[in-house]
Order: sequence, then C-alpha cells, then structure tokens
Amino acid sequence: MIHKQEQDESFKLTIDHLKGIISNIYIAGVDSNAIIMIWAMAELVRNPRVMKKAQEEIRTCIGINSKEKLVEEHLVKL
Repeated sequence: MIHKQEQDESFKLTIDHLKGIISNIYIAGVDSNAIIMIWAMAELVRNPRVMKKAQEEIRTCIGINSKEKLVEEHLVKL
C-alpha cells in the first residue's frame, strides 16, 4: 500500500484507513476463533465418549470429582 501511495499521489492512506484495516484483521481473528469453538463443541456433542473423556481429563487436572460443580475459579488451574 505504501508503495502504491508513492507511485500514485492521488492515493492517500489515512489514519482512518489504517484503523479500518486493523479492525478487519482483529474481527477476522475473533470470528475464526468463534467458529472453531462452535465446531469443537458440535463434535463433542456428536461423540459422547470423547466428551466424557475430555470432562474426566479436565476434572483430573483441576482436582475435583464428578459430583462437584466446575466454577470459574477452577480455570486458573487449567
């Protein structure tokens, strides 16, 4: 883009252009992560055996049994 600006003086890259480009890059990353999480959750629902194994691994890592409820404070142990 800067090279294009040097060649053609009518093309002006402003701060607003840069803000828009950076915003698009950030939003694209957020969308990708959301889509991956949705896909992963759908696959776990489709495969109960794998979901149970993942749950057991998380509970073992955190140090709680299957009767205890997982709460936000446990996330620091992951």
